[in-house]
Amino acid sequence: ALRQLSWVREAAAKLASGRSAQLNWGTVAVFTTGFLAAAMFFLYGAWFTTRAGFRIHEPLLLAVFLFSLAACGVLVYWLRHVENDELDYRSLAEALRVAGQWGHAGLEQRVSDCYLQQLRGELTWTRKAVQALLLTLPESRPAFRDLTGDARLECIEMVRAKWVRGQIKFFADRHKDFHRKGRWCRHGGLVLALAGWLLAAMPFVISERDPATPALALAPGGPRASAQGTLGRSLWKSAEHPPEWVLIGAGLVVVTGGIAIAYGERRLYEELARQYGRAHALFKAADAEVERLLARQDIEAAQRLLFELGREALTENANWLVLRRSRPAEMLVH
Repeated sequence: ALRQLSWVREAAAKLASGRSAQLNWGTVAVFTTGFLAAAMFFLYGAWFTTRAGFRIHEPLLLAVFLFSLAACGVLVYWLRHVENDELDYRSLAEALRVAGQWGHAGLEQRVSDCYLQQLRGELTWTRKAVQALLLTLPESRPAFRDLTGDARLECIEMVRAKWVRGQIKFFADRHKDFHRKGRWCRHGGLVLALAGWLLAAMPFVISERDPATPALALAPGGPRASAQGTLGRSLWKSAEHPPEWVLIGAGLVVVTGGIAIAYGERRLYEELARQYGRAHALFKAADAEVERLLARQDIEAAQRLLFELGREALTENANWLVLRRSRPAEMLVH
């Protein structure tokens, strides 16, 4: 029964990984398309080149096309339920992981009954699927009772090595990865936004001497010396009329920074990093406690601890699912 349960768990994890890859690439594509659409819109708004006396409308048409393309991509994900399928498969895989480890440890509690009452509504599909799959699992309890004391200790040690320590490494890696990505998105976005505003302000800080202005007026103490003082040779002639590339570049840099911050918030990097950090600390403390109980050969206490740890894992996964569902796939419009 436990081997079959492991096969089903691996199949659910594989399905979740496939949906996750589709969602990741789709999110990147939507944000990239949104950035290109914004770039085309800026080009249309600040490009003063005309053709035969008419404004060039191609950038605007391309921006509308890119926005429509991104909207179609999001619509396809909604209709195919890609995100919901990924979350359901991932929750099912985690529930079956806990159920399998409980079975190896000789625990007969039902996973579907161990979710918090306030979270059961979000996990209806997962709970029903687990109930249908675990009909043969209670056979592991009598088999565990038939084992000798040393064999029971070996089973608990196996659960500790494969599950507890495996989860410690998993949560540590995820915490480090998500914390790094969240920091890059937020700090990088803030730096880009600040750079854009500074670029927009440069025409009013650095200016070049206007050839039409008399040299006497710009002499020290002259009437316009303070207004037209030069800090260095500028790339444009007048602060009042910067070239189009300055306006476009400043706007695009600011938009790029905003998109980077929005992408990090959409992917929940910072929130998930904190959640993985708490789970890592919990499993690390539980590993030390299980080691202490095994040294004392207190099998019942170790079983109780693994049961409580499994409940914590189910709660963590349920909170992860609720958090992910709070940020569904959508168009980048804010």
